[in-house]
Amino acid sequence: MAGVSRDNDAAGGDLIPSQTTVFADFNLVIIDNDAVAGHGLSPHAAPTIPAGKQTGVYANNKLVVIAGDDATCGHLSSGSGDVFASNSFISIPSEVTAALEATNNQQLANLPSYAVKDTNNQVSTYYPPTPEAGVDALGTGSEIMSTSAAASDIPGFLTQVLTEAANNQWDETRPTTGRSNTNIINLWSELGIGKSGMWADDQTPWCAGFVNWVLKRTGYRYMKSARAFDFRDKTGVYNGTSIPIRQAQPGDIVVWDYSHVNFLYSVKSNGTYTFVGGNQSDSARNNNNPSNGSVTNSWTGGWQTSNGRITGIYRPTKS
Repeated sequence: MAGVSRDNDAAGGDLIPSQTTVFADFNLVIIDNDAVAGHGLSPHAAPTIPAGKQTGVYANNKLVVIAGDDATCGHLSSGSGDVFASNSFISIPSEVTAALEATNNQQLANLPSYAVKDTNNQVSTYYPPTPEAGVDALGTGSEIMSTSAAASDIPGFLTQVLTEAANNQWDETRPTTGRSNTNIINLWSELGIGKSGMWADDQTPWCAGFVNWVLKRTGYRYMKSARAFDFRDKTGVYNGTSIPIRQAQPGDIVVWDYSHVNFLYSVKSNGTYTFVGGNQSDSARNNNNPSNGSVTNSWTGGWQTSNGRITGIYRPTKS
């Protein structure tokens, strides 16, 4: 069997994937008639790579390219040494699968934990905070995109997501089923952060990913960041405005001093608030990064300034 061709393979020039959902060895799979980077004069200026060596394995309804397929310029494609395709199936050696799983588990195990007390049980006593994959690490600016959401502003959109969460559509599922919830892991891919390793596991703390995803879906400026404190430290990136606590409004971003971030959802009275966020407790509705987290409404009895632990409130912008 020949190895599957991926976006780090070449056929004279680098192979350029056209699809964004199917991976081999953490790299996008090359499919029929994908482009090859130019590497000379014609016919090497703008070749493509037809799939011709196998006829049984597809990705996004197109045949998968494998090692030995001929580019239109005459060069042969290279391919994976671990993931193979024949006319009927893809083979991944068990030792490769085990190694990938071990790497992923090590990434999650190495997240630090902190003791958190006196939070009215909004967080568990020990939990790993959000990853340090923030603006500095990812080297990105902010973005703003149009939305197809039925509710174009944050509180209305959160109400829709809470309805989905009530139907278990946002529950973390890997601890019970062995498979991660696609709604959660798709946050990272939609934000352009990642699709493999810790980003393909719903046990990776995802409160910041959820906030950025909501901002994106509702047309606000957002960041490609998984770090909660970026909403406090990088206001210039997403044009956030610091708001005095007693002037906060539904839809404002709330950063907590234990590496958690969510949205202010409702104002019960002046300075008394409830919140909605991802990666919060599904059962008690008040724990950060629980093993069975979901999107929940927290502090339903009302948070007040005397409860503390909020390090800042920030208003997002659509411009």
